[in-house]
Amino acid sequence: MRWINQRWAILSVTLVVLLCLVAWGALQYLRLHQAFPLKKVTITGAYQQIGKARLQQGLMPFLDKGLLNVSTDKIRHWVQSHYPSISDVDVSYTGFNNVRIHLQQHIPIAKLPDGELLSISGQYYKPVLPVDTSHIPLLKTDKIDVQKWMQQYHHWQAALLPLQLHITQIQHDVNGWRIELNQHISLMLGRDDIIRRFKTFIKIYPYLTAQAPKHKQLAYIDLRYRHGFAVQWQRVKNDRHAVKTKSN
Repeated sequence: MRWINQRWAILSVTLVVLLCLVAWGALQYLRLHQAFPLKKVTITGAYQQIGKARLQQGLMPFLDKGLLNVSTDKIRHWVQSHYPSISDVDVSYTGFNNVRIHLQQHIPIAKLPDGELLSISGQYYKPVLPVDTSHIPLLKTDKIDVQKWMQQYHHWQAALLPLQLHITQIQHDVNGWRIELNQHISLMLGRDDIIRRFKTFIKIYPYLTAQAPKHKQLAYIDLRYRHGFAVQWQRVKNDRHAVKTKSN
């Protein structure tokens, strides 16, 4: 009886192995003969700048060999290597012989002088196609701690919003941080105590605008002083006139 049980166990294992080999062979046969051709490919998401027809043409070599030969990794790699502005590619099956490709695009938060963009997820990338960057600031600095910088940037923008101000350029060099705002206003924050200095500007800006000399507007404010700040005014018609004041 024990011998019979062992024999049946061996036969069962052999049968399972044979079935697996047959299934694997059948799958390879179907792949080789490009069985189950795709009937419908749906592209959704951020394809507008690329163009659906252009994208479909580029993806055709990955999709014209049947459902069993679709490689999500190859599709994802091809799209992101040809279109760096695409942050993620999701390939899913929506039905038998139907594939859906969804594209997500990087959201730029800053632009660099060399044409690169910094995305809201903290990635640097260079778009292949033109991108409207008029609404994001120019970042003139070496590579920095992106996550820390973005957290600070969002804080600055939120604090400036009630004053109807926004950042157009951020520069960092040996002198520290310098921020350019709309209305042609420059803030010199320096290297240390950046948060306190910025809060000082937010606090004094309404007072400065209320006390501005006739036909003048704020042009530059240096907040690097331990006690006080220096202000430079400019004529409303962008005719600069240096009048420096000190506050204690």
